[in-house]
Amino acid sequence: MNKKYFFLVSILIYIIFFSNLSLATDYDNHWASITINNLIDKGIIQGDGYGNINPDNDLTRAEFVKMINKVMNYSELTGKQFKDVYDNEWYAKEFLIAKNIGYIQGDENGNVNPNNNITRAEASVVLSRVLLITSDNKLLFEDENEIPKWAYESISGLVEEKILKGYTDNTFGANNNITRAEGMTLISRIIEFKEKNDKYIVVKTKDFYDNNIIFSVRKEKDKYILENENIKIYAIDLNNNNEFDYQFNNKQYLYSLDNLWDSKLNIGENIYQDRLAKMAVTTYYNAIRIDNFYKNILKDNNNNKYNICLIINNDNYSNITSTYTEHNTILLGNYSESNNCMGILMDVLGHEMTHIVGENIHSLKYSGESGTLEEAYSDILAELIEMYYQENVDTKWVIGNKKDYVIRSFEDPNSFYDPCIVNDKYYNDKFLDPHLNMTILTHVAYLMYNNGINDEIKLAKLWYNSMYYLKPTSGFEECRNAILEAAKDMNMTQNEIYIIENSFDTVGITD
Repeated sequence: MNKKYFFLVSILIYIIFFSNLSLATDYDNHWASITINNLIDKGIIQGDGYGNINPDNDLTRAEFVKMINKVMNYSELTGKQFKDVYDNEWYAKEFLIAKNIGYIQGDENGNVNPNNNITRAEASVVLSRVLLITSDNKLLFEDENEIPKWAYESISGLVEEKILKGYTDNTFGANNNITRAEGMTLISRIIEFKEKNDKYIVVKTKDFYDNNIIFSVRKEKDKYILENENIKIYAIDLNNNNEFDYQFNNKQYLYSLDNLWDSKLNIGENIYQDRLAKMAVTTYYNAIRIDNFYKNILKDNNNNKYNICLIINNDNYSNITSTYTEHNTILLGNYSESNNCMGILMDVLGHEMTHIVGENIHSLKYSGESGTLEEAYSDILAELIEMYYQENVDTKWVIGNKKDYVIRSFEDPNSFYDPCIVNDKYYNDKFLDPHLNMTILTHVAYLMYNNGINDEIKLAKLWYNSMYYLKPTSGFEECRNAILEAAKDMNMTQNEIYIIENSFDTVGITD
């Protein structure tokens, strides 16, 4: 063999030998190797430049979120980002998706600590939110007493569904970090669970404003029903429902809605063309996010249910108000092909949903100052929730939308002929509409934010927590005291306490 051919053969042998060596990975003999290969085949994970997975390394929150988005087929969305997630980071879009879907909420400061390792308890809560699984059954692990209360029902539900398991010594290790291999095993079990349980499926579509949105709906044969465990959307077509009109005029409709709902709204396949369906989808999507905020950020555990009725074709029914809530039922009008319903706005819907939340906490009487408190709390919490999800100057500190129609202003109530201070309030007759004086209190919330408590999560927690100090007959002064008590419970600073007191003083609500 001449030297030229010998050299070429040597090079070929070298390439073949070392390329075969490069096929060896760091998980070939790992206990999770089959799972890892399956996820690679499905395109859910990939190795580094050398094909390595680093299966025994701890899993970070960012890595876990990316895998969840991949396996659930969640895609990029627009909206307001977490405070410690920057646009130039590889995981920025992953957390934006997670925030909009609602399975990651952030801490009280709006941070998610993306590069921190994720514990078994934290991962359990994430999976519970994604799969809508919880249980209050007692866990039988040896270290059951070490499981955090905030994760207990999530872990219990996932254990029941065999998505989570304990260690061989019958401990769970809730506070242990999850390794990458363990995280991938969980992802594999999610796939198996989804294949067996198709009651809820993920829908990707566009809202009324043409933004990309993703949410879960209930699948019923070939229909996609706008409902989950807590929220149900219904439609009533007034052109085809004389019984509803009769019941409405006789003020009995709220007690017989089960007989009046025409049908569960099927978003169908014409979602991109059907204007009415887009409005319904937008309402449903906003309701999911509002519910998530109350449950996951404000830690409301009252298991509120929301039956949301969309009133269609009420152009000729002037006696039907735009929005109305009683018990767990919300009526929203006017949904039609020719009108933009106020119910598609997050703060309007949030106002109505907050009535339901509040009813399970304070039971304020709907008259006099106590009725005004109920309306004010609904506006304040709804606005702060909207600000958490959106960065939109057209909707900030107003109920409504500055481009279309504003119902009330937090910043300048007088511009809409609403009172801004106590001296301007309407005569406080017990039969007076509670909406009329509510802007005095909503202006207080604006002043708190504008003067330094400019964190929508902290401010929302303050007002929400204060509801537990209210009594059915509480008025403006009791509201001030309730806010101050809640501030102390939250260990707010002396400067923040001063801001709260000064805000109430400014409108004339003094101690």
